[in-house]
Amino acid sequence: MRSRAVALGAALLVLLPAAGPVAAQDAALPDGWSMVASGLHAPRGMAITADGTFYIVEAGPGGTDCVDGWRGPLCAGLTGSIGIVSDGVVKEIVTGIAGFDDAGESVGPEHIVIDEDGTIHVSVGGGSNRKEILPQYAEQLGYVHTIAPDGTRTAFADIAGYEDANNPDQADPGSAIDSNMFGLVRHPEDGHLYVIDAGGNTLYRLGEDGTPEVVSVFRARMVPAPMDPAASPDPAASPVMMPMQSVPTGLVVGPDGDFYAGELTGFPFPPGQANVYRIPAEGGDPEVYATGFTNIVDVDFGPDGTLYVLEYQHNGMMSGDLTGGLWAVPAGGGDPVLLATDPLVQPGAVLVAEDGTVYVSNRAMGKDSTGELLAFQPPAG
Repeated sequence: MRSRAVALGAALLVLLPAAGPVAAQDAALPDGWSMVASGLHAPRGMAITADGTFYIVEAGPGGTDCVDGWRGPLCAGLTGSIGIVSDGVVKEIVTGIAGFDDAGESVGPEHIVIDEDGTIHVSVGGGSNRKEILPQYAEQLGYVHTIAPDGTRTAFADIAGYEDANNPDQADPGSAIDSNMFGLVRHPEDGHLYVIDAGGNTLYRLGEDGTPEVVSVFRARMVPAPMDPAASPDPAASPVMMPMQSVPTGLVVGPDGDFYAGELTGFPFPPGQANVYRIPAEGGDPEVYATGFTNIVDVDFGPDGTLYVLEYQHNGMMSGDLTGGLWAVPAGGGDPVLLATDPLVQPGAVLVAEDGTVYVSNRAMGKDSTGELLAFQPPAG
């Protein structure tokens, strides 16, 4: 079967296998895990098409055009890409996507949707940084881009621009204009693209012309503030509270047609307090579907209705421990089960194939070439 793949500026027809990527056994990995591909630059979202073609996004290492950011230099370049995985190798089919390195963390393309005709849609993060980045990159950051089968790329939806003009969560304490796109899906019933803005705490529906429409806003909530290390603790004192942003990340359409989103949470990133939310397909306030997680980066449903929840840092982003976590929530809801922490290190995305194989992009945040694509076989039952 032939499937059309595209590169910027030119169409590229590729003969592709009918099966997904083959995972190689690796004695260094725990039982149930296998290596699909390694040597990747900040691997992020994935997609599998009907013919078994496996796509993966790499945010890339950034570049050499540097400006001052609030955490240090932001070094930008056209180093983000989308590739096809086959026989342990990632063949780039879309290159030249803007991204940057921010204090050792790669920011750029995040998640993809592949249409039946081969059209690619990709969310590109870093929207709040684009005013600080050189103009040639600012035209890419903070948009959902569409890449047609003939190679034509369009900045389809300006999510960062909508956040700048409207700031949907502005009523929340601690809210500021901030945009960093993440999860991207197409709803199988209404046909629209939907995107999560992790910085703006908002789920959007994209119109046929790319106009964003607010579907749901993820509200801040009050949590205990970190203790001042210079103060004398008083056991009788009530904790000082502070607003914590939700920071929704992963997005998936559930078997019931509703949306499910995981949250990273904002500072102070309290362990065990990240939720998975259900958002009605028609829109409305998020409702807690499952809880007890830490720093969720992505979610996806398996063919049996199990929801897989991927944690960026299992022990919290203030712990200094980069170990991630993979959880399973039983079909229809229930108590989450921790499936694995080893070998996860700051993973970036999770995707479940029709045969139940769970794919994870691992070591996803650094700018070096240590990124991995891993496969996991969940235990029976």
